[in-house]
Amino acid sequence: MIKKYRQNFIHLSNLKNIDLAIDFKGDLRNSWFLWSTHPKVSYGYNTTGGEYFITNSFSMNQKDHQYIRALTLIKQFGCKLVKNHESRYYSVKNGCIVLHSGSSDLARSWPDYHWKELVKLLTTHFKVSLVLTKESKNLFQSLKAEGLEFECFEGSLTSFCDYIKNQKCLIALDSMAGHLGSFLGIPVVSLFGSQNPELTKPYNKYGKIIKPQKPCKHKRGHWRLCKLCLESIPPEKVYGEVYQHILHIESNL
Repeated sequence: MIKKYRQNFIHLSNLKNIDLAIDFKGDLRNSWFLWSTHPKVSYGYNTTGGEYFITNSFSMNQKDHQYIRALTLIKQFGCKLVKNHESRYYSVKNGCIVLHSGSSDLARSWPDYHWKELVKLLTTHFKVSLVLTKESKNLFQSLKAEGLEFECFEGSLTSFCDYIKNQKCLIALDSMAGHLGSFLGIPVVSLFGSQNPELTKPYNKYGKIIKPQKPCKHKRGHWRLCKLCLESIPPEKVYGEVYQHILHIESNL
């Protein structure tokens, strides 16, 4: 299915006569994909052989956060950057703590029974909202069966942007939701397993990372992700850190 979409996009891109194409990841598959769209000029990193497919390739500092990598590349073609004002970041005191439990990769997922226990803890002091996705439907049914009180959001990405702007905080996995919340100015608490958060964490002044206490020693099938590491984070730890984090934010707003 993904291959079909790529082929269709390449076909449409050729018809549109692309002037500039950019790849921020430095992935050979992306570099080839850009080359396939036949842009007049392309920018990207030479990691994994990108220099063979990109007209303007650059060396990447792989210790930099992905945001910095993208920013560095944008500067190469003279794009004027909009300053990211710190005043954009806020927390709505009467809003909900929004939980986004969905992830397309099981290795990034926190177990439903942890999410359920976290909801029980959070609802003693806060309003809670669950983002309903195909991955969170079982959790939704389980919370309803327990008789727990919580809001539920279901809708398009655009409506989610409007919704989350009026909330207190977002708790999410290492996924797109955390980055979107960070961009919109919401304090984001991100749950990471074995992966290094310094490379991919949401770029957020009021962001917070929660990781396992011990380094990964599990046998795993992915070079970066470990489901068992993520599972080792107890909901009590998440609740305690979220509670203190929100108190700190609201006392400084």
